[in-house]
Amino acid sequence: MPKMITATIIITATIVAGLFWFFAPEAKASPTTLNPGPPAFDIERVKFAIIEVEGWNSKNGKLGEKGRLQFTFDRWSELTDLPFYFADRLGLSQFDRRLVDAVETKHIAALVTKIYSLGKRPTVYLIAEMHCAGFEAVRAGKVKAAKKDYASRVEAIYNDTASDFGRFRGKLDAKKRPNL
Repeated sequence: MPKMITATIIITATIVAGLFWFFAPEAKASPTTLNPGPPAFDIERVKFAIIEVEGWNSKNGKLGEKGRLQFTFDRWSELTDLPFYFADRLGLSQFDRRLVDAVETKHIAALVTKIYSLGKRPTVYLIAEMHCAGFEAVRAGKVKAAKKDYASRVEAIYNDTASDFGRFRGKLDAKKRPNL
């Protein structure tokens, strides 16, 4: 059963990435045409920056959010059929933690797709803003100051790790997070 879930997640992530690249419009000469081009960010670094800002300490959020990206039950259910307790990664095997990593990556890819649907080019700031404030707030342009501050902090961490991110990759599972 876990192999089927893994295959489903991998296939879904591959399809989303393939569609993303296939349907990205080609460069046009007109300045009024949106030219998204390839993403100007590293999804793993975006995840790292969000996790650092969330300051996850294995506790649930105020609204019952779980995990390093503080997923709500509804958002988790939109992304996967895995049980919600997987989101917090506590006590999971290395195999199961990789499944959760795939769900986190799928979440970031879905945010990128939603940003494109708004006719905007995805940036680290917009991804973080949409992760924190939600699609409707970003679409309506009604993002609260605290959510904008959150996005700015994510962007700052992302930029600070630009030159030596390889050194930070291990921090995702090591720093103050034993047995994750």
